[in-house]
Amino acid sequence: LTGVFLRSWIMEEARKRGLQLSPQELSELELLGGDLWGIVNFLEKMAIAGSAPSLIKNSNESNIFHLGDTFFVSQRSGLRHLLGLIQRGEDEFNLFSYLVGRARSILAICHFFERRKPVPANQGIHPFVVKKITSLAPYTSSDKMQKFISGFFEEDRKIKTGLSRPRESLINILLNVQEK
Repeated sequence: LTGVFLRSWIMEEARKRGLQLSPQELSELELLGGDLWGIVNFLEKMAIAGSAPSLIKNSNESNIFHLGDTFFVSQRSGLRHLLGLIQRGEDEFNLFSYLVGRARSILAICHFFERRKPVPANQGIHPFVVKKITSLAPYTSSDKMQKFISGFFEEDRKIKTGLSRPRESLINILLNVQEK
């Protein structure tokens, strides 16, 4: 769903749950695009809690580095940073490309971390990046990162064939891999 149809569907789902959405909440939910399951889950949380915090981080708090730090370890934080950056106008293709590179780096570092070996210089990963990602290593694994890489590969194919946009693909990757 997109446009007016998506907006109508969201309003109807909110009405079924006894919710009145503010214009900001409605536009934030529209940013999720065709992820109807994600929208329903968020509306359910709002109905249970009585209200919900903004899906989107304050644009001053979100940057691409925060996204890289949270995307692979926290579904909620990753989604909030992603939507904040998209709302601020960051290029979706650049975000997708950055996260693909970040996933490859994390996978390589996790591989060596799990074997208790230092990351060799020939991997081409800056020592600061190794140190930063090593702090994330306890929260992820090579297996999980391989699932992310597979998700990126599949979504990249969808983007290049016109079946998806980078925003939708990133949300799909985030929601599908984090669940498993």
